[in-house]
Amino acid sequence: MKLVASAKLRKAQRAIESLRPYERTLAEILAALPAGAPSTTPTHNAPTAIVAIASNSSLCGGFNANAARLALETIRACENGVEVYPLGRKMAEALKRAGYSSDQDYNDLVGHPSYEKSAALARSLAERFQQGEIGRVVLVYNRFRSASSQEPVAEEYLPFTAPVIQSENEGSPSAEEYILEPDAEALVAQLLPQVMLLKFHAAILDSAAAEQAARTLAMQTASDNAEDLLGELTLEYNKGRQQKITAEILDLLGGASG
Repeated sequence: MKLVASAKLRKAQRAIESLRPYERTLAEILAALPAGAPSTTPTHNAPTAIVAIASNSSLCGGFNANAARLALETIRACENGVEVYPLGRKMAEALKRAGYSSDQDYNDLVGHPSYEKSAALARSLAERFQQGEIGRVVLVYNRFRSASSQEPVAEEYLPFTAPVIQSENEGSPSAEEYILEPDAEALVAQLLPQVMLLKFHAAILDSAAAEQAARTLAMQTASDNAEDLLGELTLEYNKGRQQKITAEILDLLGGASG
């Protein structure tokens, strides 16, 4: 199981790491445009949609428990009611036990991450937000930091706020150095939906990579514990065998002397 998880981790890690530069570059361009990225305003007294992402299976340490705990904390902090969108069987079960259930099944989004599927759900949430049916959308998931580190986070997805990007590259162009075609407003209209869809999909890929990292670590720990247990049992077996041999020798010596 460790080998399988390691192979899946490499695939999931490549997926999220290849997406991040593209997502970041789009956010940098959007933040640098003279028109700026528009900020949306939440609808008061409308429920909050909580998109909570975990796994379809267990044997991954505290991965599912950490995400479920943060999801419940986020839900209980909402004042105007909530709608839950659990992605992953373990998350759906945890929320249902706490009294928060969903009529829809989104487990396939976790089992087989797909941009088309995640984009469809993201568009649906955006439409409901624009119509005032929901006031906020919050993403709860485990962010992949490294093979040994996963961080549960709760991020505001909607209302959208223009990103503040500190460029990592000293040679990155400033806002004045961009050539805008056709104009800033048209570019914002094109880029903003792309940034939002990528952000939603990136959360799912982040969670998938974090899951496999947690499972790899859990299986390594289980293997180490099994080896320690085997060593202890082997020592006990050798001790018992030695005691039995010693007892038989003593019986033979006692019979010979008698």
